[in-house]
Amino acid sequence: DALLHISDITWRRLRHPKEVLSVGQSVTAEITKLAPESGKVSISMRALQADPWQNVEATYEPGMRLTGTVRQLLDFGAVVELEPGIDGLIHRSEMSWTRRDVKPTEVLAEGDVVDVSVLEVDPEARRIRLSLKEVGENPWQAWLAKHPVGSRVGGKVKTITDFGFFVGLDDDLDGLVHVGNIAWDRDGAEAMGDYRKGQEVECMVLGVDVERQRISLGIKQLSADPMEVFLEGAKRGSVVTGKIVEVNNGYAIVELADGVQARLGLREVPRESDAVKLGNEIEAKVIDINPRRRQIELSIRQMLRDEERDAVRNYAASVEEERAPSALALELQRKLFGDKKQ
Repeated sequence: DALLHISDITWRRLRHPKEVLSVGQSVTAEITKLAPESGKVSISMRALQADPWQNVEATYEPGMRLTGTVRQLLDFGAVVELEPGIDGLIHRSEMSWTRRDVKPTEVLAEGDVVDVSVLEVDPEARRIRLSLKEVGENPWQAWLAKHPVGSRVGGKVKTITDFGFFVGLDDDLDGLVHVGNIAWDRDGAEAMGDYRKGQEVECMVLGVDVERQRISLGIKQLSADPMEVFLEGAKRGSVVTGKIVEVNNGYAIVELADGVQARLGLREVPRESDAVKLGNEIEAKVIDINPRRRQIELSIRQMLRDEERDAVRNYAASVEEERAPSALALELQRKLFGDKKQ
């Protein structure tokens, strides 16, 4: 007798020899090992068959879509037979777009015929990486097609973190409302206190990164930016009115409108002025605007200086006008003396 090991029957992955052999069947095999001292003989049917992996590099390439049969389910993935003797592995991370740490038994069963996409071919390691999710539509791409940037969506708050909160969307996707995209007129960390897990919220789609599988949402973008609205009517050099809401060492914060605050440096306030008091209404000149940083700088000193300069200029213009001869006098002079200067 000779031993035909299961691994030497065929290049295919077998669970039991009875899958291809039966008792009494005649086979042709090659002797691979003789042990006269023990009387053992090993034979191989596979040694007489061509190695299917010799042509793998020419047959398979990344991006191809194939059909195979699930032969074995493992904790970390599924073995799929592409052809007799050629198996590929679907790692569990390649089984679903949206479900993480998915169990292969929840998605596939042994014997299933599945469509797969080839991710990598390594003939030397006799390994082919496959993907189940790549043959289906990328849900982030599909979601973006239905919800372009600027559209409004709704969902429930699922998770709250230090940097924002995630909102559950349709198709089992989540979107992130970053802490900086919650409110125009309040600090993001403070504004997050208004939201609870399970709360229904409306958001605006700010962007979708299909490659990184991320959806960016915003709540403050649902309303106009009060800073932009204010700056449409107030430019550098404008005189504005506001209320002092905070006084610090070296500067005061002036509220110009709802959600719009400006900085008034104390060096921009005349020494003799007592205007910088909490709650006071003041007038000041806009001397600098930084839209990117959302900063507005004010000055009372420059406003007063400009008013004084304009007053002097207007006074000088009025005096000059009084000294100038009237049009009637000039006409009379022309008639009496002609164009000659008298």
